[in-house]
Amino acid sequence: MGPMTFGRRVVAALLLVTMSSIGAAASIETQRQTQQTRIDLVDVPRGLPDIGSAACHDARSFCAKTVLRALYEDENLTGFLDNVRKLAKEAGTPGSADGYAVAVIDPPSLKLPEMLALGCCLSAGACADDVTNSLPPDADADAVIDAAISARTAAAQILALAATHPDVAKMPAAAMLGADAAACSPPGDAKRCDDSIIDAFRRAGRAGHDMGSLRAAEVLISRYAGGLVERGCDWAGSEGEGAEAGDPADAAVARALLKNLLATNHDVAAGQRLKELQRVEEMRVKGGEHDAAYKAADAFVNLASKVLVFVAFVAAPLCLSRSARTWAWRWSGCGGFARRFRRELEWLRVVKPRVKNGGRQARRMEQRHGTKKWARDIIREAKRKGSRFVVVEDVDDEH
Repeated sequence: MGPMTFGRRVVAALLLVTMSSIGAAASIETQRQTQQTRIDLVDVPRGLPDIGSAACHDARSFCAKTVLRALYEDENLTGFLDNVRKLAKEAGTPGSADGYAVAVIDPPSLKLPEMLALGCCLSAGACADDVTNSLPPDADADAVIDAAISARTAAAQILALAATHPDVAKMPAAAMLGADAAACSPPGDAKRCDDSIIDAFRRAGRAGHDMGSLRAAEVLISRYAGGLVERGCDWAGSEGEGAEAGDPADAAVARALLKNLLATNHDVAAGQRLKELQRVEEMRVKGGEHDAAYKAADAFVNLASKVLVFVAFVAAPLCLSRSARTWAWRWSGCGGFARRFRRELEWLRVVKPRVKNGGRQARRMEQRHGTKKWARDIIREAKRKGSRFVVVEDVDDEH
């Protein structure tokens, strides 16, 4: 077996392996896109109900461990809450926290400690128990759930006011508490996708609570993903103002927030959320709204890769590229155009005319130049050896 035959067999084997790998990768990608058109993961990315449940847990935990413990040691706040609870029981309806709107006519006029005490009381204290205990003994489970939601909604309204209180700088944790309470039970007609919830978390992050920036990024990722993820904005209910899915600005803001968290104690969670965001972006391009530019670019890349493989493993070893280039130059008309353009430049004396097969005159000129060179070589050699012969005449150019 000669070297040429061996080289061709090696090229054929490499080409077969390359084409097989490309085909296998293409089939795997097709199966993946066919089987998975939505991101259906347990906690990646975190949908809005998951964010809400975590926010509810954090809000109740902070109220029970911090605010309510301090409340029991302050007689003024204890008396304030007792008076409000008494008025709410008299004016309220069973299973509802509307009595507190009557007991506290102007909530923004309250002081920051009073807002925190009342909000935490409705979130995880005796006020929430009063709302659920006001139901009749034969109330069903749905009524109990509605009563708890009513108490949490009232707590979110009060704690959201506390987060924007002028004295919140004295207790920065109130900003995070208000954001968690608002995300737990969005007040009014707000949704967890709304800008108001995101702004609340971002204010908490600027106040020094990195968890606020992380929660804001999670809401932005869920809003950007939209229907491409389970438990996203579309799943959570009707979208609020500014909650359009697929807005690139949401992805950009979320990425900026997460990158700032890579140097904090939340670096692991931030890194995971960045991967989730990248995957959502890929799914939005591939599995969501197909973009014509992306399709064209993908087709161009696939074609270029195939051409590159062909040139590298087939055309180059078999010298097909040179013959293909010669054929294309001749039959495409580029060669004729180049010759005509060269003749125009020669006629204009822009370039020196080429002499090719110039006939007898060209041959004579070449012969004279050869003779002159031969004579010069003889003279140079004689001088080098110190010859006694003297060259009388030199060969002169008759031109």
